[in-house]
Amino acid sequence: MNNRKKSRLWSIIIIAILSCALMALPLAAAGAGDGSGGGKNIALGLDASFPADGQKDVSLTGDIKLTFNKNVIFLGIRDANKTCFSLIASDGNKVPIEVIMADDQTTEGFEKRRDISVRPVQKLQPGTGYVVKVSPQLQAKNGTSLGHEVTVNFVTAGVASKPVEPAPTLAPTPTPEIGNNQADANQPATPPTENTNNPSSESIQSVVEKTQKAEDKVLPLEEEVQPLEENKTQAEDTLSATQPEEPKQKSSLPIALAAGAVIIVVLGYILYKRKNR
Repeated sequence: MNNRKKSRLWSIIIIAILSCALMALPLAAAGAGDGSGGGKNIALGLDASFPADGQKDVSLTGDIKLTFNKNVIFLGIRDANKTCFSLIASDGNKVPIEVIMADDQTTEGFEKRRDISVRPVQKLQPGTGYVVKVSPQLQAKNGTSLGHEVTVNFVTAGVASKPVEPAPTLAPTPTPEIGNNQADANQPATPPTENTNNPSSESIQSVVEKTQKAEDKVLPLEEEVQPLEENKTQAEDTLSATQPEEPKQKSSLPIALAAGAVIIVVLGYILYKRKNR
């Protein structure tokens, strides 16, 4: 009886061990001893990202975390892999970044051997679209490459600031030419003679022509002014001749008064003498 019980017990133990081995074979095949975190037959790829592709209202600060399916921070490939990341804004400008990797030689680093963080050096702009690009040359520890470009698009939170529009350029207002006299101002400007060979000589010639025309017009005006001045002198002489002379009686009035006073005094003296006789 005891032998039968022991044989049954050993049979159960063997069946349990075989069952566990059969369940572990697929897992062992998937991670067959290459140290990359995945089998050699599995292509390198991006498992997850934060922010996710197409996410909106992303914070303006903080790291962009990328998780791959294999070890991408191994000492022999980490420097080359750091050059495989870029961050570009929607306007095409490249944003300076820092690629962060853990040390896979430590226990903490071994747990993060599939993680890479992209850290913008400057604060991102609000309400702006950005894209993280991963180069096809990104490698895993087992030597497999990404093989194609991977992108993660996202939009930051907030409202984008409007660009400042430049002030419109105003055309210069043409300054009208001031003539030497009214007659010159009323006449249309004489178009300058075209001279494609020497523009400066053209302008000098036009100025000389205008000066000569002005002098020709000033001389007749001076000739017209002289008769006007002569007529003015004659008119003044005529006016003075036509004015009546002041009566000369005004000048003889004091003499008449004095004579009258003398006559009154003489008559008074004669009357006084007659009364006293």
